[in-house]
Amino acid sequence: LLSPSELRFTEYVLFGGDWKTAALQSGVSPSILADSINDKLFDVIGDTAIVWEGGTPVVPDDYADDVRELLKLSSPAPQ
Repeated sequence: LLSPSELRFTEYVLFGGDWKTAALQSGVSPSILADSINDKLFDVIGDTAIVWEGGTPVVPDDYADDVRELLKLSSPAPQ
């Protein structure tokens, strides 16, 4: 569903990792990466999966469990 770089970025957003570095390593800005993830997940969860709060990407609490389950994420990504 998500590319490896999108999956890593989503893991870091969910579990508090270094999402900025994850985005830079993917070769695109964090906002473009989040938009790509949102495009791919919108049809599945029916809403935006990653939103921006004060310049930081977050997965809204209402969707965090759905995103973790959909992407089979159960532990923090390695730093």
